[in-house]
This record gives sequence, structure tokens and C-alpha cells, in this order.
Amino acid sequence: MTSLAEERARWDARHAAGPGATPPSPFVERHARNEAARRPGGLVLDLACGSGRHARLLDSLGLTTIAVDFSTSALASAAPRGSGIRPVAADVGALPFAEGRFDLIVQTCFLDRAILPRLACLLARGGLLVVETFTVAQFEATGHPRREFCLEPGELESLCGRPDTALETIDRSSADRGKSGRTQLVEGIAARRP
Repeated sequence: MTSLAEERARWDARHAAGPGATPPSPFVERHARNEAARRPGGLVLDLACGSGRHARLLDSLGLTTIAVDFSTSALASAAPRGSGIRPVAADVGALPFAEGRFDLIVQTCFLDRAILPRLACLLARGGLLVVETFTVAQFEATGHPRREFCLEPGELESLCGRPDTALETIDRSSADRGKSGRTQLVEGIAARRP
């Protein structure tokens, strides 16, 4: 069994060797811009932020941005010195935030089904959760990520609509976000806390 330190070291090495900055998802960007206009200066969370492509977007829109990742190497890229982004090294299963705090939560290319009810609780009333991640079709086409980290068709909407989550879906997306011949089949949802 891998220790927490070994797992963090593995992710740090992966992010240190990663492809660097990539552009934000158009789905996330559209909803981030709408929320920035709706709630100027709002508090936002980029969960499992990786290299920070969305954290930098959120910060550039004038939103108060907290970037969370397990990897300290990822956080160094996501929240460079001098940026307004606040980095937080944490496991997504143990987020150190009070309920009802965030106006917007963004989570991409990462799936932990068990945390969706917690994310719904972290949203302020009227807050928006935007999730975009890999589908089973991605796994079938490339073998990556592992199948258990890929969405079944319609699964995000079902997860967000459960009684313990109780978010209202306002938008859905399905796309191939691949670049340079790489397949990246994703589904997204934007769901609001009533």
C-alpha cells in the first residue's frame, strides 16, 4: 500500500514533468465569465487545480481564487508568487473550508464521486458548481484514466440531482477537447445551489 508521502511524491513528479500551461476549457470559461459578471470579486475554488489553467483564468476575472491540489509542485505552477491566487495543499476528501463559503467551484479532469455532496455544501446559496471530466468513451479510446475515474453517460446530472447534493442543473456539455491528435472526451455540468 502506498503511503501518503509516496503518493504526494508521485503526483509532484508527474506535475513537474507535465506539459505546462494549457488553455482553459471553453465550458468552464463561459461559466466563469458569467459568474464573474454576476458576483464581481466572488470567492471561488479551483479544486484539483493541477497546473492552474482555471485558477489563472478565475484570478484574471477579478474573482478571489483559492486553488487546491494534493501536489505542491502543481500548486507552485498554479499560484505563482505575485498572483492573487491562494494555494492550499489538501486532499479533496478533507477540504478545510466552511460550508456556504464559495460562489463558484470548478473541478476538471478529476473525479471523486463521494465528494460531490460536500462540494454542494461548500457553495453559497445561488453558488455554481462547474465540473468537466473524462467519460468512459475516453477510457475505451485511450485506456486513460482508469475506468473508475470516468463518467458513464448522464452520470454527472444524476450525481448532482441526488437528495444529498440537491443541485439544479443549468447547463451540460459533451466534447472532444483533445489537442495535437490526443483524444480527450469529456462531459461537463454546471449546477446551481438553490
